[in-house]
Amino acid sequence: MLNYHIRIIILSIIILFSYNVSHSQSLDFGLKTGLNTSYFHGDRYSFIEDDVRLILDPTIAVRFTGGGIARLNITPVFSLQTEVLYSTKGARFDEDIEVRGQTLGLDGNITLGYIETPLLFRFSTTLPDRGPLFYPKPGMTYNIYTGGVAAYRTRATFSGELTGDLFGVPFDEEFKNRVWRQFSDIDYGVVIGGGFEYGADDETKYFIDVRYMLGFMDIGEDRETNFSLRNANIAITMGIMF
Repeated sequence: MLNYHIRIIILSIIILFSYNVSHSQSLDFGLKTGLNTSYFHGDRYSFIEDDVRLILDPTIAVRFTGGGIARLNITPVFSLQTEVLYSTKGARFDEDIEVRGQTLGLDGNITLGYIETPLLFRFSTTLPDRGPLFYPKPGMTYNIYTGGVAAYRTRATFSGELTGDLFGVPFDEEFKNRVWRQFSDIDYGVVIGGGFEYGADDETKYFIDVRYMLGFMDIGEDRETNFSLRNANIAITMGIMF
């Protein structure tokens, strides 16, 4: 009989523990938008077409990111977060180039568009005790996170303006070229970041975060130009969780 009661107590503890664990988890959804400061790691960018040969040093460009968030809160301090984002990346160029033996000024941009799916391990501080459960007051929490990201490219353009003198004649022309074959279709890398969030549990929360993404894959695909580049960017975003 004693063994029977002990088994009942142990079973009750297991059921109660499982119930508490399962009910301590929650799933939140959100939206975010912000800016990427994007650039290329690696070789100088090359563009060769007919009589035009460009060897360019990329610099930082400002681009856009935004999308949806799903967050599984496993404990009050640890959660898994996945996102579906549309992000534009790339680089700027502002330098002199040689076109058909003539020197012109180039103000140009490479813009790459990606659908990204990060998977992040997120650690957060907790809200202090705010009093009765029926009156949760909002507060500030801070978080850090890291994880991986996979991306599929949907866009690749090289656009800008050429200015100068071409064989003694003033020259000023805008251009936009599709450079789809010069870049790979997929990319993957690592993400690290952190931020802060304001709100209360089970209520709307507002957040700001900063993250750094470094691509592991060589995205240069064109064998003729034979350059090697990796995506890198710092993103500053703001959003809402509900």
